[in-house]
Amino acid sequence: MRRQKAITLISLVITIIILIILAGVGINLSLGENGIFKRAKEAKNKYLIAQENEEKGLNEIENYIQEYTNYKQVAGGLIFIDVDNVIEEGTGANYTYTAKEDSIAYIEALGINKGFMGHLNNAPIFRFQCGNSGAGDYASTLVAIKKGQTLKFTEWGSGTGELYVKIYKVLQ
Repeated sequence: MRRQKAITLISLVITIIILIILAGVGINLSLGENGIFKRAKEAKNKYLIAQENEEKGLNEIENYIQEYTNYKQVAGGLIFIDVDNVIEEGTGANYTYTAKEDSIAYIEALGINKGFMGHLNNAPIFRFQCGNSGAGDYASTLVAIKKGQTLKFTEWGSGTGELYVKIYKVLQ
């Protein structure tokens, strides 16, 4: 008679018991009082609270700056302009400005299938490509202009769009 190799009923039951214990431990670690999901949810809530507090702090700083200095932050950058010192405003791609003094141009473009290029002394310095996918796009930039330099624009595309320009005096 040949000896058969097989799993005995006892070893099978022991294996199933061990698997049940491991599954119970895994479920408890995931869903229990200090489980991974609960800790992830707590971390998310702490992050949202911290983000809200940071936004409040930044808003307080911005309000302080605007209240006590009368400056406005432009385009999320580090340049502050005095909102009472607008030298000139213009719209459209035919707008041209020759600086009589050092100044800063804040330029916005909005359009669908429209493009704008800015030139400083006939050298291209920036390009806005608005909404090639058929959706409207918005873009903005700041340009420093030295006394005597000329800022002008060209446009292309068959879509619709508008260019807005505000020239501000440079603060010393």
